[in-house]
Amino acid sequence: MSSRFTKLLSLLILSILSLHLCNILASESPTNFQQESTPIVIRGNEDDNDLLFPVSSVVPSNTNPGLKVTVNQHAFSYLLDQLLPKLRTVISTIQIPDISASIKTPIGHVDFTLSAMRLGGVSLPSAQLLIQNGGLKASVLQVSLSASGNWHYREHSWPHISDHGSIDVHVGLSSLDLNVQAVLDPSHKSGLRVSMPSAQLHFSSFSIKVHGGASWLYNLIISALKGSIEKSIEKAISEQVPPQVTKQLQSMLDQQDLQVPISNGVFLAFDPREVQFVDNDHVTLGASGEFIKKDVPPCPGDPSSTPDTVNNKMVQIFITDHVLTSAGWTFDKAQLMQTLVTQHDIPASWPVQLNTSYLPFKFAVPGLYAKYPDMGMQILFGTDQDVTPKATMSEESGIDVVAIGTGVFKVVQPDGGIVDAFTLDLKLDLAIKAHVQDNVISGEVSLKNLTLGVKQSQVGDIQVSGLNDSVNFLVSNILVPIINAFATKGFPIPQLSDVNLVDPQLYVKDGHLEVYSDFTYSPDAHRPQLCGEER
Repeated sequence: MSSRFTKLLSLLILSILSLHLCNILASESPTNFQQESTPIVIRGNEDDNDLLFPVSSVVPSNTNPGLKVTVNQHAFSYLLDQLLPKLRTVISTIQIPDISASIKTPIGHVDFTLSAMRLGGVSLPSAQLLIQNGGLKASVLQVSLSASGNWHYREHSWPHISDHGSIDVHVGLSSLDLNVQAVLDPSHKSGLRVSMPSAQLHFSSFSIKVHGGASWLYNLIISALKGSIEKSIEKAISEQVPPQVTKQLQSMLDQQDLQVPISNGVFLAFDPREVQFVDNDHVTLGASGEFIKKDVPPCPGDPSSTPDTVNNKMVQIFITDHVLTSAGWTFDKAQLMQTLVTQHDIPASWPVQLNTSYLPFKFAVPGLYAKYPDMGMQILFGTDQDVTPKATMSEESGIDVVAIGTGVFKVVQPDGGIVDAFTLDLKLDLAIKAHVQDNVISGEVSLKNLTLGVKQSQVGDIQVSGLNDSVNFLVSNILVPIINAFATKGFPIPQLSDVNLVDPQLYVKDGHLEVYSDFTYSPDAHRPQLCGEER
């Protein structure tokens, strides 16, 4: 039996699981959406991996986002601590420009050059992070580093005395302040632009040791140049750290897919709608969270409002019921939600059989057997194009999905021809119990109620009450189990491969879902190597 219709219902239930935006919170490589583990083939021959239309423009919107992700200040501070080794690597690769000067000494004027300066011994033992003024302010404390290089001098006049040696620099008990900002920008693939307006290094202690030659002379020269050397190192770090860090962060952000392929040209879009920085508390990223397809108009209606933060958990995710409703709208308008049930799908031991001689058919639809005696049947289930499946979430009743569909009952004639006999209207009331465990959100679906009505008949009058038990049986024993086979597998909460959620909790609230969790982060544990990056 084709499972198109039932798997699409499960998509309505579980589309909340494609929260791809969580990946960008720690600015690392994304976890790929593993569609292969739960294949969904609905209809059509389009390549799901080909983006068929451009990402919509990313602009601030007055419409509530369908999805929000909030990360609190404590979480950012924790991430900063874990990422200090990366920052140490960046600082260690800073290029210090050569310093040249003409200096008056007791032996006359000399041309002095300090070259091949290399940073090393970088220590970043602790840091603190504050959310302030629309950005993140990171302060790395008790910074220490060393530098080494070569010196050379040559006297201006004859006999042009010259000499050379090495130099060691030590910087201790300093601080490094970094400011990071993110704004909406449609020119970037991710829809976000990262900038680091400033990086300021403050030296508390600075010492120089010279090796080789007449120490009294070289110490005199170095003493005159100490300020220049100190400023050169400060300037190099302050000017070179921001573009390197910004480039890496922007590259990581731009690797994120704003349109996650689902099936048959349908994508789940995460266009950024808003970025909010709340001083000393949290950052919230809001996204559209809508299912879209080329040539299908956007789902009408606006997402309900959600809070930005509700507790002190490190990450908090809010998913509105509009996300699920947009899935129903898109698949419905694209005419992708239908499945065919035949006699081959029904075990002989079941009480329901697809044959015109089946007693409930004979009594409820007497004209069916009279016109087509003892013939096989099929049922084509599909959605009603005029009524979009609707998802609702409430703290009192949980998650409900109401789908209005049709069941076209067909007769298979002896010559193989298939004709429509009658069509029933179907109203399916489904209840979904969602839960999260081991970084996976899964669901358990049950049929609360099924209401039947006659849409049209080519075989005369129908006593629809006489078909209620049989159709309920088919829906409960064929459609719902297929939905649950998909739903119980669930989807991992999209996240960094190096992130592990700690005791995640899921709650159904009025109009939205809330997922909160702390997490642990071990950068580079399984992360793919970035282009041009050394291990």
